[in-house]
Order: sequence, then C-alpha cells, then structure tokens
Amino acid sequence: MLISEIFNQVEQAKNDKERFAILSKHSGNRALMTLFHMQYNESISSGLPVGAPKYKECDGEKDNFRNLTAVHTTLQNLYNPKISSLKKERMFFDILETIHPTEAKMLIEVKDRNLHTIYKSISKKLVKKVWPTLKI
Repeated sequence: MLISEIFNQVEQAKNDKERFAILSKHSGNRALMTLFHMQYNESISSGLPVGAPKYKECDGEKDNFRNLTAVHTTLQNLYNPKISSLKKERMFFDILETIHPTEAKMLIEVKDRNLHTIYKSISKKLVKKVWPTLKI
C-alpha cells in the first residue's frame, strides 16, 4: 500500500477517532514515521531547495515502482549533515524518479513542510497521538 493511499484514507475518515485508528494500523511503518519526522521536526533540515525540482516522473504504466518504505533509509540520509548538499539533491532526484508519481508529489510537500496543503486532516497533534515518542 502506498503511503499516499494511507493518507487518502485518513482524509476520508469522518473524525479524529477514525483518523487515529487508520494511522495506528500503520504505526510500525518506518517510512511513515520518517515522513512525519521530516514534516514536523523543525530542528532538522535537509538543506534541499524549496519547491519542486525538475525530475522525470516515473512511468505510470510500470508495476515496479519503488515504494517509500523501500527507500526510507535514503530519506533519513537527506537530513544527515555529513552528506553534501549536492549528494543530497542527487539522492532526492533518484527517489523522485523511481517512486509512484503521487508519492513523489507528496514527498516534495513533506520536504517543504507543506503536507497540510494536500492532506489537511493530518495534523501534528494527530501524529503525536499515534506516535508519542516520535521526535516532532
């Protein structure tokens, strides 16, 4: 299941109790936790330029998209201060060009801390309730 599909389920939920239940079902998903850490922890920064970079969107007819769960370690490295900005940008492009287009758009919003612009129901308060020990 794509993370964007999980987020869509949260958006369609009728109330916070349902949203909590949906996210709780996926509470062991490390990529999901990494995305929320990226989105809400203001003490970290990737140093990547703001906005959508020019990248080649992964072909929508392929069935072999990499998913964000498979690249979560690379996502974490985007926030490693020991890695150069140039290398981080290349890693980010590589991720964007190999994941589902919906996931790529979502990841760009997370990088810019703008997840709320596409998923209004996913608040920091809700995330903190599901993952109380997550540093956000």
